[in-house]
Amino acid sequence: MTTINKNDVYLYSRYSGRIEVYQGYIRPFNRYGARFTFKRGGKDTYLQCPFEPGVVNHAVVWLPERDDQKAKELFIQHERDAIVELQEKIKRREWNIKLLEEDVFAK
Repeated sequence: MTTINKNDVYLYSRYSGRIEVYQGYIRPFNRYGARFTFKRGGKDTYLQCPFEPGVVNHAVVWLPERDDQKAKELFIQHERDAIVELQEKIKRREWNIKLLEEDVFAK
């Protein structure tokens, strides 16, 4: 597992239609991601996040320095990419319907 030793990074989380930002540190969690640790109400709180900075996953992204505009742009691009993927799926489904409307029964 890759060792991540990032202190004082910023995690952005999309929640209920707004973006929340937290300062904390990143440590490896498992082979799929890392754990972001920050203080909330005087207690350690954890959020799972990707290993790499700038990668949106499960509505969170972390950056080594606070950059609210970049985080916003990353979330917007993530949504645009999701729209493109959904449009491609719709096209494939429409193509399947077109094939099924033709005579597809074996004779």
